Amino acid sequence: MTKGKTVKNSVLGVILTISLYLVPGVNFLAPLIGGAAAGYSQREGMNGGLKVGIIIGILMILPGLLISLTVTQILPEIGIIAGIGTMFLTMVITGHSILLGILGGVFGGLISEREKI
Repeated sequence: MTKGKTVKNSVLGVILTISLYLVPGVNFLAPLIGGAAAGYSQREGMNGGLKVGIIIGILMILPGLLISLTVTQILPEIGIIAGIGTMFLTMVITGHSILLGILGGVFGGLISEREKI
């Protein structure tokens, strides 16, 4: 597949992940579902799903950093300890998104590979 399709599928996965983060009860599995949709759309098997999942993980760092920086800018009086706590929480949530996004991408790639057989 072409590089443009990989980026397109990765952005699709990120949009789906962010949208599902807003749904209560589903938000914990949002990166898994978004990664699976992107990996399935990639249609390159496990390796293509892994590639898309990694890109989704990298792209999910941006919203986490934006939220963390916004909180620390809006509430400058929270102090350095709370700022460090906010950054730690952002890293945990981003790590969760990266791992489940990669896992979902691999699962989606495997499912698309299975359908070719």
